[in-house]
Parts: sequence; C-alpha cells; structure tokens
Amino acid sequence: MAKDGDVIRQWVLALAMGSAFSGAVALPARAAEIVPFQDLDADRCFNFLPLAQQQAGGKQGVGATAPWTLVVNDAQSYDRLFDPSLLRQSCAGLDSSKTIPSVDFATQTVLGYWRVGLCADAGFERRVTRDAAEHRFIYSVTRVPSPKRACMGPGPASLNLVAIDKVPDGYRVEFLVGQ
Repeated sequence: MAKDGDVIRQWVLALAMGSAFSGAVALPARAAEIVPFQDLDADRCFNFLPLAQQQAGGKQGVGATAPWTLVVNDAQSYDRLFDPSLLRQSCAGLDSSKTIPSVDFATQTVLGYWRVGLCADAGFERRVTRDAAEHRFIYSVTRVPSPKRACMGPGPASLNLVAIDKVPDGYRVEFLVGQ
C-alpha cells in the first residue's frame, strides 16, 4: 500500500506531465506507478541513425529523422535491429554477447524511442510509468542539458532501448516527448 507522501508525489508527477504535454490537467483517478527498467545501452555499440533515417523515408542528417518508437516482444524482431553494418568501430571484434544486450522475451518487453538532442545536451533521461486504471504504459524520454554554455557539432542521438517486465495483454504503450 502506498504511503500518503508517495501518492502525493505521484499525483504531482502526473499533474506536471499533464500540464507539460497536453496543456490540460486532469486529476488522475489513480497515480501512475514508476516501472523499473533495464537500460540496454545498445547505442554504445550500434549506430541506429541509418535505421532512423529509413523510418523517416530516407531523409539525411541526424535532425531529419522522424519519431520512431518500438515495442518489441520477440527475439527475431529484436535481433533485426542489430545489423552488423551498424556496429560501431569501437566495438568491432567484440563477441556479439558483449555487443547485443540480452533480453528474456518470455518475461520482458523492449521499448525503444529514437530521440535526437542538441549539441549542448549530456544525454537522455528515461522514465516508464504504468497507469493501471487506463491499462497503459507511458515511456518518456527527456533531453538532459549539459552545463556547457557553448558547443559545436551534433548532439546525442539514441534509440533509448529499455527492457521492462512483459507488457500484459490489454495494455497499450504510449510515448511522450519531454523537453
């Protein structure tokens, strides 16, 4: 059972997310609960930019990519993401067990959300919540600003792959863009 302070914090989070993303605020019947996840860190060894450009109809450049979201529930679909031509030079020669994060699809679902940051961003903050009343999971990815005041070059780009406990039948996954 949640403590009063936990319920209030979750309500404030839901209130903030509602006002930041929709402009309208509705009081939740139940507060969304934060879902633990495994950060798969797949971008460390794989450059997913060509796949993101393919999703955007072949547009070129990091910023030309379209929103790309993934809900993966099987090993075959997951393995297709890790095309050897996308392997970064820094990971060349490593065993695939070291470059492709392991997932147990009997108990886990993989979520992915392609995001591109600004050159002054340090990376991305990922958050997964479950709203049992609405039968949905919400995956949000927010840019994390760096303390740098000036920068040159591209910002971070990531597929933001995470593994969560298996999404139950009857639930949907929604993706929200933060800052």
